This record gives sequence, C-alpha cells and structure tokens, in this order.
Amino acid sequence: MDDNGPILEQMTAMLQRWGCYVIAGSSCDELLAQLEDDPLALELIVSDLRLAGGESGLEVVRRIRAQARPGLPAMIVTGDTSVDAAHEIRSHGLRFVYKPVPPQRLRSLMKQLLEA
Repeated sequence: MDDNGPILEQMTAMLQRWGCYVIAGSSCDELLAQLEDDPLALELIVSDLRLAGGESGLEVVRRIRAQARPGLPAMIVTGDTSVDAAHEIRSHGLRFVYKPVPPQRLRSLMKQLLEA
C-alpha cells in the first residue's frame, strides 16, 4: 500500500520477483475491494505510514485486519524518521522500516513477520 505510484510499482515488481503474489493499491478502499472475494488469501500487509488524503497506514492495517483476520502480520514502511512517528507505529504493536528500504532488510523483516 503506497500512494506514490512509482514506489508502489517498484515495490510490487520487487516482491513479485521474490515469488510473492501481490495485491497492491494506493488507498485502503481500493485494497479492501480487491480482498472482498478472498480476504484469507492475504498473508502480510506492507503499508506506507502517511498516505494521500490524510489516510494512515495504521488505519489501513486496522481495517484490513478487520476484514481479513485479526493479528494478520503487518509492517509499516515510512520516510518519516521522527520520534513521534516511531512511537505511533510502535504503540500499535507494528514493526517498521525507513525509506529507502534496502531490499535485504525488507526481505528479512517480512520473513520474521511471516514466521512469527
């Protein structure tokens, strides 16, 4: 989930090269619509923190978990390096990485979340 088209395209392409089936979108409503047919197929949420229109990646995680399943592994990717942003993400019990994300760091965190 990212509202920046080029970043969303690059992330999608990278994840697909790793063998992931990707459901990508630039808004939570867009993702939820794609998940209506099979919400249980989702294994991991990767979302940007700050999205267009004041939407938050934290809210995206909450809404997708409500539709798919509680406790669904999720992580936030953000360019916001402020202490407040880190605290906000941690207060929701989520892990995060800063943009630009080194691919190996992203892959490692994804693996940790999926194995937990």
